[in-house]
Amino acid sequence: VSAATHNTKCAKYITKEQDGLKSDWFSKGIKTAFCNPGFSNLRYWVWKARHETRRTPGSIAVVVSLISVSTDWFKLCDRDATKIVFLNPRVNFDPPIGVKPSSNCRDNCLIVFGGKLDAEKHAAYSMWCWRKKKGVGRTMLWKP
Repeated sequence: VSAATHNTKCAKYITKEQDGLKSDWFSKGIKTAFCNPGFSNLRYWVWKARHETRRTPGSIAVVVSLISVSTDWFKLCDRDATKIVFLNPRVNFDPPIGVKPSSNCRDNCLIVFGGKLDAEKHAAYSMWCWRKKKGVGRTMLWKP
């Protein structure tokens, strides 16, 4: 959803000038979005993907992310994402023009929002909400 002419992998994309954090991701019949944001402001892209898929029924957004389980935004993913896919081995990215290539030293995952929410996850989330409301411990959410 945020790319430049030299690095886009999709026919339709949102440019830096159009600002992917302010633009409508699912317009003109598009129902799938792929987002590989800079890792310095991941939480905003994760929140945007979640918001856009909730706003557009039947849509799916996939965000390339760092694995950062102690952050609030990753906890939001654990709660609301349809699926989190942990990538092994680590992903190596094409650097911007003029930047020397280097290896990726952080673990990555794909966070999927939207699509069909499976019954087990819905049940686990419902139990988590109930336990939180009642103040009864924590329930780990199961990811298919």
